Amino acid sequence: MLGLSINAFRQDPSAFNAAGVILDAGALAFPGVPAVGGMALRAGKAADATYSLYRGADDVGTTRYVGITKRDTEVRWNEHRGKTGSGKDELDYEVVGPKGALTKTEARLGEQSLIEKFGMQKNGGQLLNLRNSISPTSQLSTVAQSFGHGVSGSLQSKLSSLSSALTKLSAALKSLKK
Repeated sequence: MLGLSINAFRQDPSAFNAAGVILDAGALAFPGVPAVGGMALRAGKAADATYSLYRGADDVGTTRYVGITKRDTEVRWNEHRGKTGSGKDELDYEVVGPKGALTKTEARLGEQSLIEKFGMQKNGGQLLNLRNSISPTSQLSTVAQSFGHGVSGSLQSKLSSLSSALTKLSAALKSLKK
């Protein structure tokens, strides 16, 4: 499974495919945990790619809220605007990334990454969000934290190195079988 995830990442080095590699690599580190994270992510991608990630910004452009929705974004934004006094009622909303083209997992990873980047007000940050999109104890939380704290380049570099090492290992194992 890790090999399939690495191959998918090599062909498309996206956050989504990086999550698959990390989930499957994590399964190697914890015996008994099934290594199907990347496969599960990929399986749900085509059938579930209907979510949008959005942000609400105040009048000076500061991101104050992030969210995801499977519904029409304008409908969701109007719900926020209808909650007078919430702080979300005064924001200007916009879609982040492709509209309606994310899986639920991709959207949640994006939302949590932005929560990690900007922080929730209750924890000293700037967001009006009340809770995380992904539990801090989830394996996906590590991926979101990495991207939220701006180390995606470092992560991509490490994953590329891991991919290269596994390719060499695979070639060496094939030569031993001969």
